[in-house]
Amino acid sequence: LVVPSLPRCQIINRQYQVPWPKIHLILNGTDELDWGLLPTKAEARQRLGLPADSFCLGYLGVIYERYDFATMLTAMAICLPLIPNLFFIIVGGGSSLEDVKRQAVNLGLADRVVFTGFLPPEKFAQVLPAMDVGLMPLTTAAVLEHGPIHTKMATYASFNLPVVTAGYSLEGYPEEVQSGVLLMPPEDAPALVAIILQLQQDPSAASRIAQSLHRYVMSRLTWKAVASDILAVMEKSW
Repeated sequence: LVVPSLPRCQIINRQYQVPWPKIHLILNGTDELDWGLLPTKAEARQRLGLPADSFCLGYLGVIYERYDFATMLTAMAICLPLIPNLFFIIVGGGSSLEDVKRQAVNLGLADRVVFTGFLPPEKFAQVLPAMDVGLMPLTTAAVLEHGPIHTKMATYASFNLPVVTAGYSLEGYPEEVQSGVLLMPPEDAPALVAIILQLQQDPSAASRIAQSLHRYVMSRLTWKAVASDILAVMEKSW
């Protein structure tokens, strides 16, 4: 079995008694980018109507109850007095979109959050370069079911973004993921605030973390590399 989630691997082993040698953790991948076609950060922000000197949080994906937008938006509201040029770019649509928009309004963030709506993958390259941080915190319940690492990690890392996720441990994931992803406890806004401030105040450290994960993702988690790993598992099974 090829499984992209460590908790799912554990469930398959524990509940269905599938032996560990038959379970293979292979994380979801990402597309390779044509760097010559990417806009600069300033150009991407201009297209979104954002100042060139913004510090931009980012989210990419379906907007629904699995993802902890309450904590993300609360952390942003706390950070705003300390980072006056802070914005949040949310790319995607979903069943919770209107609720997230209401949360932003209630927190006084309506003019600081950009909702692009759904974008097809070929349009990601026009928006993600505007971001400084890729956020993907799940709720507590979702972390327990799906774990801290999911598809967004590879996509964010392909664009050289520091990646922030929620969870209790990165044990069991590749060492490069353990050292390259910033982990916060689920539903802990102060912890997310600390990470955002750290990344904003030390761009050199943020860049080093992002580049380390980027190198790993582009060597091991492109869809071509993922397909090769799956084929290798299949060949051993024949």
